Amino acid sequence: MIRNIFKLLRNYIYMVIIALMNRRCKTKKYYVSICGIFKNEAKYLREWIEFHRIVGVEHFYLYNNFSSDNYMEILQPYIDSKVVTLIDWPHQKGQALAYNHCLQNFKDQTSWLGFIDLDEFVVPNKYDNVSEWLKKHEKQPMAFVYWKFFASGGNVTENNKALVSETYTLSSCFSSTQKMFFNTSWGDWVKKIRIAHIVKLKYLGTYVPNDPMLFYGFLKNKKENDIQLNHYYNKSYEYQVKKKIPNGNVLENVEYTFDAFYKKEKVCRFPDYNIYPYLVKLKLALAKYKS
Repeated sequence: MIRNIFKLLRNYIYMVIIALMNRRCKTKKYYVSICGIFKNEAKYLREWIEFHRIVGVEHFYLYNNFSSDNYMEILQPYIDSKVVTLIDWPHQKGQALAYNHCLQNFKDQTSWLGFIDLDEFVVPNKYDNVSEWLKKHEKQPMAFVYWKFFASGGNVTENNKALVSETYTLSSCFSSTQKMFFNTSWGDWVKKIRIAHIVKLKYLGTYVPNDPMLFYGFLKNKKENDIQLNHYYNKSYEYQVKKKIPNGNVLENVEYTFDAFYKKEKVCRFPDYNIYPYLVKLKLALAKYKS
């Protein structure tokens, strides 16, 4: 606890230093984009892309990591319309490498770059879109979106016709684990992205711009926030058996297990429908692709 108090105080010092620097977000081709790495996620790609377009994401830098499904069939229309930039990424445990590549190669194209997985949905609760939320962080190097885990809700088998965002509604309270949107005007300050959750900046170290009390564990079981990250961690039991556990984790020395599955089942006991206001728009957008 004493160590976390020190880190919290240090964080507030960093906030003052960064405010005095007055380094503003720069105007670029896109205001907000997402970088993601995927493997055999064709079934979920379209829903994930269309949802994030609805909440204001303009472009996607997607890294294909050994997929063998029909991902190109799904992505080709988005590539043709220049909504998606696709990069083939044949690197084992290659998430951190992909994120560093994305930041270095595309930071001049987008003002904000979010590092979001294919089972994560950014849900603005008190804003109309992600861009509106990010505008209040424009002088900061990064803005954090905090996880809410979502579990199976008792679904043993996969429903191939149902949306992930509509099917899974039982969640945890807010986790202190977060994902970031990075202000690319600070790109030359990044030492190296090691994981998707945070970066260390030259001269300052780690910096947390929003909800530092939650990040450092001084707030427990937070139930409301102005924006949230729906992490559909479990999905159905069948999904664990056929995909998640066999595919493994994109991070080194991290594996998925049934013990982890059942632990999340116990944590995710609270109904959460914050994504539901977007579902009509999402379903209408997806209907355009039905034959």
